[in-house]
Amino acid sequence: MRLRAGMKVTCEIDGQRIEDGAIQEQNGMFYICQDVQHGKNCTDKLGYKHSWSVTSGTPEAIECENVTNFKIIANGISKVIEEEIVSPRKLEKGMRISCKIQDTVIDDGVIQKEDNDYYICQNSRQGLVCIDKLGYSCSWIIFKGTKEDLVEGQITDLVIKDFEIKYVNVGDKVDCGLGKQKVLGICGEIIFLSYANDFDTLNGGYTAKILEKTGYKTVFNEDISEDAIAK
Repeated sequence: MRLRAGMKVTCEIDGQRIEDGAIQEQNGMFYICQDVQHGKNCTDKLGYKHSWSVTSGTPEAIECENVTNFKIIANGISKVIEEEIVSPRKLEKGMRISCKIQDTVIDDGVIQKEDNDYYICQNSRQGLVCIDKLGYSCSWIIFKGTKEDLVEGQITDLVIKDFEIKYVNVGDKVDCGLGKQKVLGICGEIIFLSYANDFDTLNGGYTAKILEKTGYKTVFNEDISEDAIAK
């Protein structure tokens, strides 16, 4: 679930319990407005005394800003939505994907980005052409890669097959040949991994560059056609 201005929330900020808070968005950054903890100010605190920045509002950003037990309150009343906030995965150049383009099955495709537009490079369907098709014969534009753009471009069943380690999200799995490890957290450039095949125990934190040098690869197969996938 993506953060939006006006969402009512509860949480703890630096250990202080916040029973009544609301999300504000300003210049692409998110804030928790409330009456308890003073932090970075937003212009409009929605009637509250204080605001606390959670930067991009992703689960990793929220954690890095010392915000814990973060919950969204349904319709501003008492029911708490228990599902984890998961930001949509951002498309990046080089991601390998499969999909259907106008019902043509694409088993081998790669994402390209040129002039802030995304393309699916593959060998089956020709659409608007990008300059560098990454070794494929055809390309198909999906503009900004939003859910609406996918519908407009007649793209269905879009699945990211793998991608560079630096694009992992919390919950993804990686493998260096010794067993799958789960991404337990991300803070800045540090990726925290579980032990192999023990997804509840922290092994350590590493940079993406170190993981790639030691042979780690992503283990990923997620249908994302029902969500926006680009910011």
